[in-house]
Amino acid sequence: MRELDYLVTADDIAYLNHYHTQNSPMLRRNRAAVGTVMTLVGVMGFLLAMGTAGISMGVMMLVVILGVWLAIGRRRSPSRQQTDYIRRLFEEGKNRALFGHHHIRLLDDRLEVSTEFSRGEVKWEGVERVEQDEKYVFIYVSALNAYVINKKFFPSEQHAQAFFGAADNLHRRAAQLESGEVPLDRLLPGPTNQPAPKPSRTPQRQLAAAGPGTDGSVR
Repeated sequence: MRELDYLVTADDIAYLNHYHTQNSPMLRRNRAAVGTVMTLVGVMGFLLAMGTAGISMGVMMLVVILGVWLAIGRRRSPSRQQTDYIRRLFEEGKNRALFGHHHIRLLDDRLEVSTEFSRGEVKWEGVERVEQDEKYVFIYVSALNAYVINKKFFPSEQHAQAFFGAADNLHRRAAQLESGEVPLDRLLPGPTNQPAPKPSRTPQRQLAAAGPGTDGSVR
């Protein structure tokens, strides 16, 4: 499956933002670092507060829990606050080229995406990566920007996986060609299995008898 009609809403953009913050290597490292520091501070504070009464120990325990959650915790979906924030951001304009009906086509050398108000294409060499989770397919065209496709618009999960597999394979092939890992001749059509031409059955003595004519032609 290489072609699909789907809709994009503010909820989809909020999900993309959430997905990126949860899976970006840099942001995950930052979250882990902050969470680790908070956990260590909480543990040390908890140990120091053991000899004092109540509230100090409770506050330090809360810091420990929050630090552990920041270091290793992950949300499956964006919070309502995140979604509302994204909606408020986009309420400043109509965003007709971003929201609404989209049509995407996966071609051998590029992908095409069109809406009622825009049309664009990106060569596979310009695609950063192709990813998915249980709800969406993401085709990143930059480090922060991606086409976000809700899987509910596919006829079935099998169709969604076929689409994701096609996009991922086309992107990987383009990357391999660009880096020289795949020789170009492997992508060219191989020799056809046509039978060799049969030798002429003209008698040898007839060929020997033939000679040039008066106009230079062969009789």
